[in-house]
Amino acid sequence: MDVFSVGIIGVGSVGKRHAKVFSSLGADVTVLGVVDTNGDNAARIAEEIGTKYYTDYRDLLSFVPDLVVICTPHFLHREIGEAAAKAGCHILMEKPLAHTMEDAIALQEVCRKENVQLAVSFVHRYRQEFTRAQQLIAAGEVGTLQMSVDIFGSPGGRYIPSWIWQNKYSGGGIVMYSGIHSIDWQCWLMGSDVANVFAHSLSTYKGSDVEDGIAATLQFENGSIGTLIGNQPDYPIESRTRNTELYGTKGCIRLRMGEYLQFDSGDCSYKINIARDEPFIAQALDVVDAIREGRTPWIGGRDGLRAQAIIAALYKSADTGKPEAVEKVE
Repeated sequence: MDVFSVGIIGVGSVGKRHAKVFSSLGADVTVLGVVDTNGDNAARIAEEIGTKYYTDYRDLLSFVPDLVVICTPHFLHREIGEAAAKAGCHILMEKPLAHTMEDAIALQEVCRKENVQLAVSFVHRYRQEFTRAQQLIAAGEVGTLQMSVDIFGSPGGRYIPSWIWQNKYSGGGIVMYSGIHSIDWQCWLMGSDVANVFAHSLSTYKGSDVEDGIAATLQFENGSIGTLIGNQPDYPIESRTRNTELYGTKGCIRLRMGEYLQFDSGDCSYKINIARDEPFIAQALDVVDAIREGRTPWIGGRDGLRAQAIIAALYKSADTGKPEAVEKVE
């Protein structure tokens, strides 16, 4: 591949960011076009990055870009993903992998059958504070991990896309929209899948049939435990919360997304502040390199399925009021 071609399907806030990042990677990466059902929005983004625009994703797929980045409402992920795979395009799917566990499994199977790579945009793993935390864990500085605590809070309601609040379009509320990141990085940093969960949820936003609040415990297969606590109310929150704490037998790591990593142990204590970070660029470069080298992307279909299975169990537990087992994924 002398020039690596990319197509962006869905250019809302996140899709626009992907489009600008891929268009900035240099002469050997080109954005063939962007797609959005809102033609004015598609035209505006296309003009900003110097490419063509379409209102039907099939028009873009006819050019068979090397990679398609899919940033649409969740219920469209399987349909567009399968069409992209059958056209011979590799895929970077914005989280979640799909609207339902059934759709996620089906999409992964089609990608395997068509021999195309499937990457999932758990972009926060590329942040400096998270990669440094993983390095500390791998080096044994934390000892045996025992517990993770994850809390998120940011504006919800009218401040995020309206389709999120309808299950038929989103497949779930703030856990599918925001909490899924927390689930992914907890599994990654704790080095384990989740065996079972116990959850309580709230649905208070008028007209919504999905959750805007969650409090849950995660029992990891390796014996450690975790928590997931989040709320996205219908009013502005000036200081958004995205905190993760990891406790081990030798030390603990405290992370505040985009701001710092704090490490404490019996031997030392220090804080690393994050001044600048570009996780979307790091992700884009990594996915392009993986496809060019013919290797499986770092964050792939199994990661997407694992997070989806945990969320399905969380929703079931919130409905039954009981602990629920998490479906094993391949």
